[in-house]
Amino acid sequence: MLIPELSRLSDNGFYCRQTAGLPQASLIVEQMRQCTYSGKLRNLYLEGKAFELLAFHLDAATENAAGHQAKSKLKAEDIRCLHLAKDILSRTWREPPGLLELARMAGLNDYKLKLGFKELFGTTVFGYVRALRMNEARSLLEQGKVNVSEAAGMVGYHNLSHFSLLFRKTFGYNPSEIRKS
Repeated sequence: MLIPELSRLSDNGFYCRQTAGLPQASLIVEQMRQCTYSGKLRNLYLEGKAFELLAFHLDAATENAAGHQAKSKLKAEDIRCLHLAKDILSRTWREPPGLLELARMAGLNDYKLKLGFKELFGTTVFGYVRALRMNEARSLLEQGKVNVSEAAGMVGYHNLSHFSLLFRKTFGYNPSEIRKS
């Protein structure tokens, strides 16, 4: 049942879209990590979640593959510059450059940076930085060495309620729940 679907997608040529770090995928992975079942029930739950994650990716590929290839105006050089911008953000997410500065550093104009980043990586420049910050905050909290307000401050959020809201929106649970588990 799954193989014909994969074959149909691959017949349309090559299509690539990065979905790592997107909230929907992160939420599914987090649900898998937090699984409390054991034995065969755990295996069944994790297998179901794996299929849900696969369905998420296939749905995105099905919706966007044909239209994406036809309307994309990104050239190979633009894609290289966008990957450079992403690398810059990955290194400087604690204090990222402004949009205009990032565009200059990557060799693009700000318009092409904004549109191209969304098209290539499936998220905005700001959304990517936020995902990096949220993942780092979760990692800090899981290590148990800091509390929620310290983690928020360490990843650049000074408003604790705003941080908690974004954390819950990203992972599907409150940051304080990590300390309890």
